[in-house]
Amino acid sequence: MLRLTRGTEVEVLSKKAVDCVLGAWVGAEVISTSLHTCTVRYGGGRDGIVEETVLRTAVRPLPPPLEGATNFTPGDFVECCHSFTWRTAKILKAVSDNIFLVQLHGDLNVGYVVHKSVLRVRQRWTSNRWYVLGKKSAFMCECAKENNPSPMKKDIGLDDDEDSESSSESSDGSSSIGEAGHESDDRSRY
Repeated sequence: MLRLTRGTEVEVLSKKAVDCVLGAWVGAEVISTSLHTCTVRYGGGRDGIVEETVLRTAVRPLPPPLEGATNFTPGDFVECCHSFTWRTAKILKAVSDNIFLVQLHGDLNVGYVVHKSVLRVRQRWTSNRWYVLGKKSAFMCECAKENNPSPMKKDIGLDDDEDSESSSESSDGSSSIGEAGHESDDRSRY
C-alpha cells in the first residue's frame, strides 16, 4: 500500500473538483489517512480550498514528467490541465507546433484551444508502477507496449526510507518503474 503521511503531495481522482461524471485528477495534499480512506486538501478551482475524503485507490503519487514526449498529433488521447485539474482529452487538430484544439472526455460539444504546456502523456499507476498509456486509446484498461518502447527512467518514490523495485518489463512487453507498497488500480476511472 502506498505510504501516505500528512503533508504528502499526491494526485486524487475527484468527482467533486469538476462537473464531470468521470472525475479528474487534481493535485492535493494529504491531511489524514485511515486504513481504506484518505482525506486530502486541494484548491484553486471554483470552490476555493476543498477537503475531500476518498478511497485510497483513488490516490496516486504525482506522475513523473516524461521528457521528449510532446509530439502530439490529431487523434491522440492525452491529459489536459483544465480548471486546475487533469482530464483525459482527445487532440482534434494541431493549430501550430505548440497550439492544439482538444476535446475533454465527457464534453462532447466543446473544444478548447490550448498550449502544449498544459498537455501531458497519460500514465497509469497500478501495482506499484507507472505505465505509459497508448496515445490512441481513450481507456485506461490496457498498457500500450507500442507507445512505450523504453522503460521510464525516473524512479518514483515518496519516502526516502522505502526501497524501490528496479525497472522491469511486464508480460505484455510494457516497461515500468515501481515503488514498493501500493496496490491501487485505476483502470476503470475514465
